[in-house]
Amino acid sequence: MAKFNPPANFSFEKPTEWPDWKQRFERYRIATKLDKDDGKVQVSCLIYAMGAEAENIFKSFTFAAVEDRDKIEIVMAKYDEYFFPRRNVIHERACFHQRVQRPGEKAESFIRAFYELSEHCEFGVTREEHIRDRIVVGIMDKELSRKLQLMSDLTLTLTIQNVRQSEEVAAQVCLQGDTTAARKTLETLEGLEGVEVFMDDILVYGVTMEEHDARLNKVMRRIESTGLKLSKEKCSLRQSQLRFLGHLIDRSGDCTRCEPDMCDEATRRVVAQIPLLKTPAGPREPALWPSRLKEEYGALIRAVELNKASDSDWFRLESNSDGTKWSGVCWVIHELLKYELQLEVQLTVTYPTTAPDLVLPQLEGKTAKMYSGGKICLTEHFHPLWARNQPRFGIAHALALGLGPWLAVEDPRGPLRPEREVHNYHKILLLLCHRGLREVCSISVFPRDQQEVEIR
Repeated sequence: MAKFNPPANFSFEKPTEWPDWKQRFERYRIATKLDKDDGKVQVSCLIYAMGAEAENIFKSFTFAAVEDRDKIEIVMAKYDEYFFPRRNVIHERACFHQRVQRPGEKAESFIRAFYELSEHCEFGVTREEHIRDRIVVGIMDKELSRKLQLMSDLTLTLTIQNVRQSEEVAAQVCLQGDTTAARKTLETLEGLEGVEVFMDDILVYGVTMEEHDARLNKVMRRIESTGLKLSKEKCSLRQSQLRFLGHLIDRSGDCTRCEPDMCDEATRRVVAQIPLLKTPAGPREPALWPSRLKEEYGALIRAVELNKASDSDWFRLESNSDGTKWSGVCWVIHELLKYELQLEVQLTVTYPTTAPDLVLPQLEGKTAKMYSGGKICLTEHFHPLWARNQPRFGIAHALALGLGPWLAVEDPRGPLRPEREVHNYHKILLLLCHRGLREVCSISVFPRDQQEVEIR
């Protein structure tokens, strides 16, 4: 008969691994026919396999009868109670019902989480029904959620099948990209002087109104001949200045210098609507930190609402249990391709006196020159801005006034691959200009060649 080694010693620093270790020992018992031996032998093998610390724990157990010390099932149950005290069913069910699909989370991981969370909820024969209901309610695809809610004969198997298929279809669509109209527009207007096409946006400029009108007529004739259609509500004609992606572009096609008093008024209004924080407390002040966190969440929620209202949804963020580390993703569009970057926001022990650390792990290790000025704008411009406004600034302000300009000048090409192609250029990000940030470029190079951007 083959010989089997017992599982490695149990790691008592990780009590949550006890069920897995216990299962391996059970298989070892069966494979070696240890389960046929006397109970005293089995208990001794169990304690020996677990390690020296198991002996001390065994001595602390109390048994109803002396002979129970030699019964493997009773000893196993005692270790179960030691590593896992009696569970609070109400808490277990609360965790189960509060679980929703997180941004970027795959369907498989989301579904598996409900099976794990429901294990100790004591649902009994209705377990599958509860899992089905939570999947339907918790998925991020609300259109699919409404569709599933209308199915009277919906089962857990059918629910999982629909969620997986929806994710697969969405992934295929994202990989293909909905750029047909944008490319057709670019091809149609290619070669026309004074015309720039950015996804579904067409910019026509001229030094004089006569030059502008002549170029506009050529554009309209080209569009008419190819059958393209424009949205009348979105057309803005014969403007001396145009607000585009947070910049003021004049009739020559140049971006207006972003002097302190010349920032885009719309940008000013958006930033002004993010509430300032009142509680001057950091993580080292446990009494006041919950109040500060509440204000941080309020400011972030408001920032997200403003972004979505302006069709500029560009980041997702979640915090750890104590609110000192936030992680998620942010998006930037470069040359018609959408790049997804991992994002980490770390609060130092001196926060909010010092600004939070904004980290893009996929870009770490690059030199300052390779950052194309993006990283520099944090230390040279945003950090002084934070110092003048702390503790009123929070994480939402750091994203808007620090991360936003960084992404605006960062070239995402190189080690990164485009996550997908997109059709709506407005989803690039909420491009914010702030004190000390100047952009020197013309419409012919912005934003396609972001290496032309200088930070002074």
